[in-house]
Amino acid sequence: MVNIPIIPPVAEIHTDLLPDISQTWKVGQVLNATVERGGENLDKILLRIGHLVIESKTPLPLKTGEQIKLLVKVVGEAPLLAIITQPTTAQLAAQQLRPFISSQTSWLPLIARILNLLPDSPLPAETKPMLQNLLRQLPSAEQLSNPTSLRHYIERSGMLLETHLANKTANVTDDFKAQLLQLDKALQNVSPVAGRVSNPEQAIRFIENYLRNPQLTLAGIAQELGALINTADMQKIISAIGLNNIDAPVTASLIQLFAYIQKHQGTATLEKLLKLITDQNNLGEFKALLNQSLAHISQQQLLPMLRDADSALLLLFGLPLRHNNETHWINFRFEQEQSSTQQTATGWQVTLNFDIAALGPLQVKLHMKGQQLATTFYASQASTLEKIRHHLPQLQQILQRSGIEVLKLDVIPGQITPTQPVTAAHILDEQA
Repeated sequence: MVNIPIIPPVAEIHTDLLPDISQTWKVGQVLNATVERGGENLDKILLRIGHLVIESKTPLPLKTGEQIKLLVKVVGEAPLLAIITQPTTAQLAAQQLRPFISSQTSWLPLIARILNLLPDSPLPAETKPMLQNLLRQLPSAEQLSNPTSLRHYIERSGMLLETHLANKTANVTDDFKAQLLQLDKALQNVSPVAGRVSNPEQAIRFIENYLRNPQLTLAGIAQELGALINTADMQKIISAIGLNNIDAPVTASLIQLFAYIQKHQGTATLEKLLKLITDQNNLGEFKALLNQSLAHISQQQLLPMLRDADSALLLLFGLPLRHNNETHWINFRFEQEQSSTQQTATGWQVTLNFDIAALGPLQVKLHMKGQQLATTFYASQASTLEKIRHHLPQLQQILQRSGIEVLKLDVIPGQITPTQPVTAAHILDEQA
């Protein structure tokens, strides 16, 4: 079922008769209607119900002459109708996908983990150049302020990787998603596996077997433990040992193992084993963050598939930003405003959300139609508000020199609400 949006009635429709006509309807009644004039998404259409013709906008394509059914939702002074539709394959797929698409995040934690790992990395040797290359290619504020450079980084954000691969239109070696996939492949045979479930009983049996027959190397012990106890659980166990809080059999078993190694091989060997276990923990965290970042990009690629018929969300993605030796995140949201006629220029709205420590939460909304631009900055800090207001004249001159007609350029104080990429299905009603 799809509701159609409210628009002011046109002159030829006698709205004063609608309440009287709708008195013959009942809520829940299904009316047969004919499309007198069809159209594409958000075009104005005419529907005939008996002798009555009504005008509205449609969130789905309708063909002239098509027979449709309308559900009566409200009668009286403001009657409401809804088009009854059978879900398409795409709509069914969207319904199934929607619960699995999370809200937009960033992969800044992965970058932070890379920075921590590089000085003394437990990762395979071949991954170090990959990590260094990924960090080198993070854009700076100056690069993202250049239109050509900004386009380059959008194209390599990972959102278009499969398109480039299918069309062979670009070199994908510097694509963010491609680089993450390369790292993931390099780590496939490295324990532990991110996201697995711990098996404390098997870990206890492994320790008991080792104490009876201590043949494994320290690296082998760390790897076996890493394969049996996931990163989060191992961190809890190590913390519990440090606090002398032995409330689980696996914790007591690990203490036995550590005491045995210290007694027979010395404190230095025990410290080496603890370092190997810490490296395994860091590796597990890194793999988990890597998988989350890949899933995040894939989720963003799926988001446009979930847009409702009256929504024009085209692209939602994030880009890292290097500034003053810090890495920040900018969320981009591109939307296209539908035009009712092909002759009318299509408008675009771009929303940017970012939070830089020196500026605080900041949002920018740009609305562009042809060469006309309206821009509003939303700042949560008074000092940021003044900085932006001070530079608005300079920004306006730059835009005008670029051939853009500036209709609005303003900054508004207020709390910034993060943009949510996925919401419940948006319902619009028709007043008939």
